[in-house]
Amino acid sequence: MKNININNKILITNINKLEKNYKINIFILIKKILKRIYLVNKFLKKKILNIKINFFYKNINHLNFKKKKKKFKNKYLKYYKIYNNISNIVIKEYIKKKIYFKIYKNV
Repeated sequence: MKNININNKILITNINKLEKNYKINIFILIKKILKRIYLVNKFLKKKILNIKINFFYKNINHLNFKKKKKKFKNKYLKYYKIYNNISNIVIKEYIKKKIYFKIYKNV
């Protein structure tokens, strides 16, 4: 699981790196991303294209995610169709242990 360069943006696919370097709870990270997308979606009043979080699913079993999954799905995932192939959520890495999310539409 290496970093993939997409349009000069870095897509971080290594969850362990995220957890180690930033002490981030991946469940909270996913929740924040989806919540933000939902708010943007609501604001634009139109469908955002397929949300892809493939890099999260690769290690999903290691995240102790099962207990929270049902509640999480009901609240957020029902708004989105999620694929494992492509990725239009790009997480860009910043120096001061900050991470910001940018939503890209498919071309």
